[in-house]
Amino acid sequence: MPQRLRAATEINLDLKIGRNRPFGEDIMTNNSISARTTNVRLSALLVLAAALGGCASSPGLAQNSDRSAYREDSQTCERFGADRGRAFTQCMRDQQQRRDDAAVNQSEQIRNLAEAGRSNAAAARENLETVRRIRCNRAAERARERGEEPERCR
Repeated sequence: MPQRLRAATEINLDLKIGRNRPFGEDIMTNNSISARTTNVRLSALLVLAAALGGCASSPGLAQNSDRSAYREDSQTCERFGADRGRAFTQCMRDQQQRRDDAAVNQSEQIRNLAEAGRSNAAAARENLETVRRIRCNRAAERARERGEEPERCR
């Protein structure tokens, strides 16, 4: 038997017997750590790394938005004719108050929409219950007309 063929045959035999497994496969077959567990752990690490990366970059974004807001407010006050001094400071306070009020109003609108959604859901449940009772009463009336004992409506 030629040397190459013999080597290939030995490798095939080894693979059939279970030797020469890929790296880490023997750990997986011992049920100490399943492939699924390993994948879940790797996924969790990636998500954690992405979250930490996002947190690290967030302060810079906040500073940039604060700077741009300050610059925008400053330009607005200058357009209103407020020079540096007491009038400019008052104008800047008014602009900041306007920004704060806008944020509060937006959060209140979101809260109101959520409350309206909850009350609408409760009304929808009540309507469904009413429709169910009407259908049940109709079915009971038809059963009485046929001379049958109607099912009791709850």
